[in-house]
Amino acid sequence: QDVELVLQLLSKEEFRTAHSVHSTVSRQMRRAGPTSPLTVQAQDLCQEQLMVMILRRSRLCMSVEPQILRAS
Repeated sequence: QDVELVLQLLSKEEFRTAHSVHSTVSRQMRRAGPTSPLTVQAQDLCQEQLMVMILRRSRLCMSVEPQILRAS
């Protein structure tokens, strides 16, 4: 039964096209390396974004909390 399902998938043009695109992208990603070390830069950027999100959330909580208390 599983073999039949796989054969049905393979017979569909849309699946073959998607598989071909996936294979091509996978091959290219394995070959391509970063032109410069991005790990530290990406880490710094992620930490900065996390801090921005934390600050926004705390400001939002501070502005919503008084409204909740007044409504109680």
